[in-house]
Amino acid sequence: VTGVQTCALPISIIILNFVENYNSWGWDAWVMQNGLITISTVPAIGARIMQYDLGGHPSLFVNPDEIGKTYTPQSSSGWPNFGGFKNWPAPQNEWNWPPPPTLDFGLYSATSTLTPDSVILEVVSQVEQWQTPNLQFKRKTTVYNNSSRVRVQQTIINVASTQQEWSIWDVTQHITNHPGETDFENFRVYFPINPESEFGPDGVRLSAGSNAWLGEITDGIYGVQFLPESKKIFADSHLGWIAYVDERDGYVYAKTFDIDETASYPDDGSRVEVWINADPFYLEVEVLSPIITLAADSGYYSFTENWWAAKIG
Repeated sequence: VTGVQTCALPISIIILNFVENYNSWGWDAWVMQNGLITISTVPAIGARIMQYDLGGHPSLFVNPDEIGKTYTPQSSSGWPNFGGFKNWPAPQNEWNWPPPPTLDFGLYSATSTLTPDSVILEVVSQVEQWQTPNLQFKRKTTVYNNSSRVRVQQTIINVASTQQEWSIWDVTQHITNHPGETDFENFRVYFPINPESEFGPDGVRLSAGSNAWLGEITDGIYGVQFLPESKKIFADSHLGWIAYVDERDGYVYAKTFDIDETASYPDDGSRVEVWINADPFYLEVEVLSPIITLAADSGYYSFTENWWAAKIG
């Protein structure tokens, strides 16, 4: 699907292709490009977004141990950690571990739409039977002309005959070192500190202490530097943004989203979370929606993020 729009900027051609064995990964992928960014989505592994590049600069971690593999969801499923971006239901203590297999790595359907200034990929899961019965996910990813913006509309659907309460959880795994190096100091995450935080003056709650938690690095902004330690930080940020940065190369990948101060959030009120992983090396940027009551018989809720990328000083 190809769309061309004339505007004050140079003409941008948006392309959405279905590519077999994309990147020699062994998976087929839907690939969205507009001359600035590349987004690739793999329906066979939970419709994970496995690539969000600005130009030739990658941001998403791809686990080399899982490349090309697929798994059939079942009641005894483990957790194949592919990398990339996916959605889970929250709070996690409602299902503990592993994640709901149908939603996490089952086969999703995919359809595409062309508009005058964008292309849209919609993916839909099958219905989860085991960890979170009667839940289904749908996601619309939109790429625009002449912009690094990606609109990600995430929808959770309750097909049960009774209502359920859930939050939508975005889990995005990012790269934490340049190839062949362990330059962890170059990979950081920033988010706003709530001046009225329920977690105290630092605005965060910790799973454990770490030198990765840099604290307030400038007015109202908390910093995290990657270290391979398998720990987590939680924040009830009052402003809806979080950013992952490659400091050395000067690339930033940010997410923006709405905050509802009247709503309840998972994990004692967390709106954003960062997980640092020991083996393999990656970090997770996580965004949580409010906890919503989903009506019975296909009640649903949608939570929208916008992703942005830039090369900056």
